[in-house]
Amino acid sequence: MKIFITGSTGFVGKEVVKQLAKQHHELFMLKKGSAWEEELAAFKPDAAVHLAWEGIPDYGAVMSARNVALGLKVFEASLAAGAKRIVGVGSGWEKIKKIHCECLARR
Repeated sequence: MKIFITGSTGFVGKEVVKQLAKQHHELFMLKKGSAWEEELAAFKPDAAVHLAWEGIPDYGAVMSARNVALGLKVFEASLAAGAKRIVGVGSGWEKIKKIHCECLARR
């Protein structure tokens, strides 16, 4: 299976990459600053695994909104490139009270 992965150098990502490589999957890992959307379209993944979250331990509204926007961009690009399955991993931030989410929506 061809799998696109974000966050491949992170705590969880390193192990995910190791396990998928052991199973002989073909992997494309997001690299910061690359023309990844074009590369992803050429790769034509069957699936995507989104593990990236920038700025830890900054869980403030601005950084979180930036990360959510990147996540949506990753999902949209993955689907456009042909991915039929997407796995997204959360951190617990998404469980913060509604008032914080309303604050994000206003930004």
